[in-house]
Amino acid sequence: MVNIVVVHAHKQEREKIISLFSSRGEIKVLGSGEDGYDALKIVSSLKPDIALIDNQLDYIKGSEITPLIRLRSPSTAVVLLTAEIDNYQLYRAAVNEVAGFVYIKTDLDFLPEILKCVSRGEGFISPGFAARVLQLISVTNEKNFCIKGQYTGKIPVKITKKTGMRPNFSIREDPVGFLSKMELQILTYIGEGHSSAEIAEKLGLTLGTLRNYISALLNKTGLKNRPQLVRYAMDYGLIHS
Repeated sequence: MVNIVVVHAHKQEREKIISLFSSRGEIKVLGSGEDGYDALKIVSSLKPDIALIDNQLDYIKGSEITPLIRLRSPSTAVVLLTAEIDNYQLYRAAVNEVAGFVYIKTDLDFLPEILKCVSRGEGFISPGFAARVLQLISVTNEKNFCIKGQYTGKIPVKITKKTGMRPNFSIREDPVGFLSKMELQILTYIGEGHSSAEIAEKLGLTLGTLRNYISALLNKTGLKNRPQLVRYAMDYGLIHS
């Protein structure tokens, strides 16, 4: 039995994917969610064999989420599901050791077989992405992306002979570990450059309440100002740099 969770931003697509496994006894859907926050909470509690993740999630992008999932469940493999993905996200996912790239336009019907392959420790790259992944890895400038030949990424991953690619940071440094969903949404909006007035309007908050949330964010993260919050949001994949 292969135990999985499904996290997709759109309810209709999520239900369509889950229905693929309803008649297949060898794959069991333990739970589902709609955003990066949900993904990490579900993985933490259910410890699935595979997390099937939509790349275009709110809060934390699918291409950035693998190290944070492994922090919670080291044995969980991540399979990325996407219709479109830019070269930056594709490279980020590859070096973060995503176990599979599934192109939703051509591979969806084969998803059960793909997940069974991944559960056996094999990887899968859709033919639609394979050439791009190989090209990106071959032409990437080492000094921009690597230290001693190993990718460290924007998420603070310490590379050593002992740890390899294992994330080496505490749960407090992982934003989903100690921020509420509202705080994470505000952090994302700050990272995207929205003003306080714009954020308050988007979330239906008064400016005073928003200021309280931002103060809590600074307190919890140990940061001093909005520019540092922007950098923090970039570092954890909440926004693109």
